[in-house]
Amino acid sequence: MAIPDRNTATARQRSELTRLLSRPRLTGYAHSSRRACDGIRTDPLDTYVYNMALAAAYLGPLHLVEITTRNAMNDQLARRFGRADWWNSEDLRLVYRQEADLRQKIRRLETERNRRHLPPPTPDDIVAALDFGFWTGLLKSGDKATGVDYERSLWQKALRHAFPLFRGRRSDLYVLLNQARNFRNRVSHHEPIHNIEHRRVLERLLTILGYTSVDVAAWCAERTTLADVAARSPDSDDAVRSF
Repeated sequence: MAIPDRNTATARQRSELTRLLSRPRLTGYAHSSRRACDGIRTDPLDTYVYNMALAAAYLGPLHLVEITTRNAMNDQLARRFGRADWWNSEDLRLVYRQEADLRQKIRRLETERNRRHLPPPTPDDIVAALDFGFWTGLLKSGDKATGVDYERSLWQKALRHAFPLFRGRRSDLYVLLNQARNFRNRVSHHEPIHNIEHRRVLERLLTILGYTSVDVAAWCAERTTLADVAARSPDSDDAVRSF
């Protein structure tokens, strides 16, 4: 079947987009179309626009998952160690890689603020500088070789309280959060996401939010545009035309 004439781009725009986005990249979007297996061709630019619109729609739920998870975990760790800068507690033991990553980020933040003649970073500044990978890493088991046991020192004594509605094992929560982190990276790195089960992904993100707060999860569910965007695929009558 022929590509529908939807005035996706002018001939000159198409030429420039193909040159600058690269033909292999755009060809991949044509070959991975949901209806390609049925012999129905879709314009790769239409699929590309759809992919960008989906990425934009995912930002809100992903934002909430990362920020609420981080802050809930930080609150419990501050309570557990009795100080806002809990990472400086003598009672805390982190695995070497996380400790090194933490100290490096703090040094960079201090250097940057000093260069700009600003006060030293506050605990809130440091918490905000730690990426999602750091926080999800705190839900791992630790390091048996060095005697670091996150299950006993962090999960049982602090982090399980950050997810009051979660009833499973720490390792199960780690898997769920790490999946969300990896998907966040796919979105951030502009990878194709148009062919996945969007309803299932959104349900997973809302589930994570619900473990911390059912009210925040409901608020997100009421406001996300993801379902509407996902329904407007390039082969639909109301295909996404903007991003």
